[in-house]
Amino acid sequence: MRMKRIRSDLQRLLCMDQAVSAKNAANLSGLTDLQAQIRARARTFREAFEKLNKVVPQKTNDVSACNAKLAQLERTIRDFWMALKRRNKRLGLPPPTSLYPRNEGRVGRIQDWILIAQDLIQGEELARLAGQPPLHTIKEVEIRLEEARTLSEQVNESMWTFRQAQANLAKERAEVDVLITDLAAELRHTLRHLPGATRRRIMRRYGFRFEEASSKSR
Repeated sequence: MRMKRIRSDLQRLLCMDQAVSAKNAANLSGLTDLQAQIRARARTFREAFEKLNKVVPQKTNDVSACNAKLAQLERTIRDFWMALKRRNKRLGLPPPTSLYPRNEGRVGRIQDWILIAQDLIQGEELARLAGQPPLHTIKEVEIRLEEARTLSEQVNESMWTFRQAQANLAKERAEVDVLITDLAAELRHTLRHLPGATRRRIMRRYGFRFEEASSKSR
């Protein structure tokens, strides 16, 4: 039999919980010290794990809300653009050159639409100063722009918090894996003179699992 690899954070938590609760019947100093280290690390790992699980839903909600506002901003900009084309045609002015002057038609990120909205607002102000009849729908562009800016900042903050939580958990995960590996090595060394079935039974008390080694060649 071979020992199963620990692949998930939940498995790490389960292994540590069992490791610290297992009784060190022989009172071996090496195991006692490792159990104390694992107990301390389990606390900080659990905190990091719970922190990440808490910020993930907030990030998802913020991104969804931002995408909804982005869709509203996009529709508003397109409606204004069509009104602008009609006004220019009515006044005998050249049609607007492009709705996407900054990115040659490749629009997707919220910052792209924010820049386009800013350009339209500035352009409409210049048109007003030149004496052209105002397009009142520019007010809706301004409203949608402000909403998009607010949510964009919120998403940026959520993403920063999410990445920090990810990095913190990754750091804790690396420390946990070292301790679990050390514990397995210590148990193997301590129990090396016992029969295999007995070694595995004892190691299971510390959270380790075993599986049948496949005899099939790959």
